[in-house]
Amino acid sequence: MAEGNPMLALERGEAVLTPPAILIQGRPDPVHDYRDIDSALDTNEPERFAQRYREAGGSLEVRYIDQSDQVSGCLAPLAQFLTQQLVG
Repeated sequence: MAEGNPMLALERGEAVLTPPAILIQGRPDPVHDYRDIDSALDTNEPERFAQRYREAGGSLEVRYIDQSDQVSGCLAPLAQFLTQQLVG
């Protein structure tokens, strides 16, 4: 699991592709929205990933949505991101 973990690959400094990306995170989400006490960064998991992704040269936007509305709640931010990337 550690070998294929995108977060750990970034933290190991592996060469990875970093196209513009969006991370849509539901809240509350105890599985993903937490702080790893073993991390050098004092941020929650989505923000930690975003920081490491940016440090690797990528552009990543983190958007939070209500966990109870995760299916329809992610459509607008995703459509906005795709429009921005594809149309400019």
